Amino acid sequence: MVIAKEETKKLGVPEANQLIVNEIIVSSEQQAKPHPLDTFMERLGPWEDERTAEEIVKDIYDSRTISNNDISL
Repeated sequence: MVIAKEETKKLGVPEANQLIVNEIIVSSEQQAKPHPLDTFMERLGPWEDERTAEEIVKDIYDSRTISNNDISL
């Protein structure tokens, strides 16, 4: 708040407008950014599946294939 007051004085903002300027600066600083995981969960929701963890892991391993293609980099 002190920094905001000093900066607005440098810019020549009248004392009458100081309260408005302080509110704008403080309000924008106080807004916390959401955690990326919260944003992800809000958009996509939790994983929904009727299978157990063991069944999911088994499905993943069973779906893997072995490629006989020769790949050179």
